[in-house]
Amino acid sequence: MPNTHNDTTQPTPGMADASDRQMFYRTHKAITGGRLYLDPTFSRRTYLKLCPTNKNKVAMLMRRYAGTNLNGYINAMRLAYAEGLMRTRPDLPIKAVALESGFSSLRTFYRLFMARYGMTPTTYRKSLCSST
Repeated sequence: MPNTHNDTTQPTPGMADASDRQMFYRTHKAITGGRLYLDPTFSRRTYLKLCPTNKNKVAMLMRRYAGTNLNGYINAMRLAYAEGLMRTRPDLPIKAVALESGFSSLRTFYRLFMARYGMTPTTYRKSLCSST
């Protein structure tokens, strides 16, 4: 017997976009609210535990709603946290800033900080001190 009812289980493109957006922001809220980005072991596996989907969908969600990949998304939050630490705790050694911000490598922290702020963390901190 043929199925004569209209199958509405397949989302329309607009519904899929709203569902994807909701999935991304719900997961984003969990990551930021719990400061999960500060965990140096945060990975795609961690993200998938929070947002049960497949790895290709994670890549699409990141591109669409964060404008970057998962590493770029997590590192942007880590850099913002590090910048805040330097403002509020100017005597904290740069290595401690990097570690407390979730970076497991000081070299990576310097490279990413330089790319984002156009100067080393040390120079940035000095510029903060001279502007106050």
